[in-house]
Formats: sequence, C-alpha cells, structure tokens
Amino acid sequence: NLQRLFSESDKLLKKVAMLTSASESADEVFGNQASFFDVYRGEAASQKGVAASEKGVAAREKGVAASEKGVAASEKGVAASEKGVAASEKGVAASEKGVAASEKGVAASEKGVAASEKGVAASEKGVAASQKGGETSEEGEAASQKDVATSEEGGASSEKRDDDEMNPPDEGYESAKEDGENAQDDDSGGNAEPVEGKAGE
Repeated sequence: NLQRLFSESDKLLKKVAMLTSASESADEVFGNQASFFDVYRGEAASQKGVAASEKGVAAREKGVAASEKGVAASEKGVAASEKGVAASEKGVAASEKGVAASEKGVAASEKGVAASEKGVAASEKGVAASQKGGETSEEGEAASQKDVATSEEGGASSEKRDDDEMNPPDEGYESAKEDGENAQDDDSGGNAEPVEGKAGE
C-alpha cells in the first residue's frame, strides 16, 4: 500500500511539475504578448499625440491666420471710418455750398423784384410821357388850327385891301356915313333921318 501511495504521489508531483512548467510557459507567452501590446499601445498613443500635436499646430496656424484677418479687417474698418469722415466733411461742404447758393438765389430774386419794380416805374413814366406827348400833340394841333385861322384872316384882310385898292370908296359917301353914325349916337329921340338916305338924295 505504501508503494502504491508513493507511486501515486510521484504521479501527482509529476503532474504538479508539468502544470507548473506549463504555467511558467504561459506566463512567458502572455507576458511577451502583454509587452507587445504595451509597445503597440504606446506607439499608438504616441502617434495619437503626434496627430494631436499636429492638430494643435494647425489650429495655432489657423488662429494666427484668423488674427491676421482680424487685423486686416480692423485696418479696413479704420479706412472705411476715415472715408466716412471724409464723406461727412464733403457732405457738410456741399451743404454749405447749397446754403450759399440758396442765399445767392434769394439775392438774385430780390434783385429781380427790384428790377421788376424799376421796370413798372419806367413803364408808368413812359405812360405819363405818352400822355404828355398826346397833350402836346393836341396843343400843337390847336396851335396849328389857330395858325390856319390867322392865315385865313390874313388872307381875307389881304383880299379886302386888294378890293379896296381896286374899287376905292366915294369920299362923300364915307363922310356922310360917319356923320350919320355920329348923329345916331347923339340923338335920343330917334327922329334923325338916316344919313344914307340923305347921301342918296
């Protein structure tokens, strides 16, 4: 029985030894695999870190570009602001010119009104002068008519003188006529005979 126990114990020891060696082998195998995985994982992490670093650099470059764009936009804004100020100054100058032009227009309108008033006054003076000219023309026409009447009277007097020269009156007749006229002036009774009758007798 003891021998059988010893033999069984030897078998068990051999099995334990086999299991122990197998376990060591397994540890070696799995340990190597773990080391491989650790290396792979580290490399992968390193690659991820490099990628992240590259992404960070790219992001930094994008930030720099954005900053440069912001600076350019700021410069454009400043230029636009300066242009706006210049345009505002031009607008103010144009407004002042418009006000000056409006004042000139008002002055020209006032001058036009004054000229119109002068024209009306001149027209009234022309009408008055025309009326005076008409009156002068009427006076000249009346004077001309008087001259014509005077000329006619002068013509009649001239014809009478010519007639008297051609047919001189009887001196006795003229003397008797004058005596008769004087007698009529002195006589109040009205009984004096006409001188012409006596002269006729």
